[in-house]
Amino acid sequence: MVLLKLLLLPLCVTTGFTPIVDGGVRNTSYRRHRHLQHQVLFAEGGAPQYQKQRGVLQRSEAVGKGSYLLHIDYDKKFNNEEEENDFEDGYYQPGHVLALEIQPPPATTDDSLSSSTSFNATMNDKTKRDLNNNDGWLRGPYTVSRGYGSSDSNDDNNNSPGFQVLIREVGYKSNVLATSIPSTPVQFGGRFKVPIVEGIRMASQVDNEDDKENVDTTRRVVMISTGVGIGPCIGAIELLLSPSADDEDNNNDNDIAIDLIASFRTQDEIAMTDDLNRLQSDARSLGKQFNWKAVITEEVGRLSLNSPDVLLDRYLQRDDNDDDDNLCMIRNTHYHIIGNGQLVNEWTKGLAKAGVAKKRVTTEAYFNHAAEPNDAAINNICDAILLGENDDDDEERKNKQVVTTAATTLSTSSSSVKQ
Repeated sequence: MVLLKLLLLPLCVTTGFTPIVDGGVRNTSYRRHRHLQHQVLFAEGGAPQYQKQRGVLQRSEAVGKGSYLLHIDYDKKFNNEEEENDFEDGYYQPGHVLALEIQPPPATTDDSLSSSTSFNATMNDKTKRDLNNNDGWLRGPYTVSRGYGSSDSNDDNNNSPGFQVLIREVGYKSNVLATSIPSTPVQFGGRFKVPIVEGIRMASQVDNEDDKENVDTTRRVVMISTGVGIGPCIGAIELLLSPSADDEDNNNDNDIAIDLIASFRTQDEIAMTDDLNRLQSDARSLGKQFNWKAVITEEVGRLSLNSPDVLLDRYLQRDDNDDDDNLCMIRNTHYHIIGNGQLVNEWTKGLAKAGVAKKRVTTEAYFNHAAEPNDAAINNICDAILLGENDDDDEERKNKQVVTTAATTLSTSSSSVKQ
């Protein structure tokens, strides 16, 4: 099978994870595919390589204004038996990044592109070049929202292994993916980056560089997303709320309190609300803790530009029903930040400034990854975390950091704030 290079487009650049290593975190799904973990992620030139697999688009489901959930199955007819066995138990996990390819509609030609009446459906020069260099297939990196094996139930009920990807229709390639009819052939490959649940569990591991007194079992997970970043979060939350039957280490993720804060520009752009409400209802009926909140930036502005008290009270504060006094926003809370680069950069710096350990923050930037973080936003995040910290032993440190942050805020208050 020919090895191909995946072009890392600015639309979806992932950061903050490292390749999986032996002796890492407890995740039973990886025991099934241990021989596949240590794939070569990068070629000599730096571009990831992957083997093409054949798949079929079962359907493209509209789940919010401009957002589509792609249901893609592994196509057994065109792949060998060894590869089929790899996918039987579910090869992909939420947060994995893969290369996804699809051919343009047969009627599409260079001459007809300029007259296309489809949404934003003009192929730019970069896409044309890549199409020509890839034997007529459009391609790009996408983040897995869900993965499933042949024994897992899925909406299409065809007992085929595969995965789901949440995309936003923003250009020619995403338009082709969103509007393709069921049974459209696709190609995919690669399995890059550590998935979300793996990163969360890894944060509770102790290594030689850790201060063991500062390492605690993760008791709370806060996920912060923008746009289609909500897709992988939902898949990860489903895994965290589901017991692992073959986990001999008795790693009880069910006791973790989970909060999802999802930003969208408008109300009608909120995606996958049915899944979110189902998860919240199921969690409550089983005595588990999951809550989600939407941030509509058209109405309240960017999340990180809210004042620290508003940021804490409306979004970051634990649910009143949480009765675990040992929950700590710094020591045993894990933060997963996924979405546009400015959001990721601001939260990464703000959490670090508040004293959250680097390993307790995992990130993925889809675009705008080189954006400069806003100093006021960084300070807001830091102060909100410190205000919510309930560890009396850290009181002196908290007061010191709040004073320092306040001074920094005053020095930057004359600067304009980007929305």
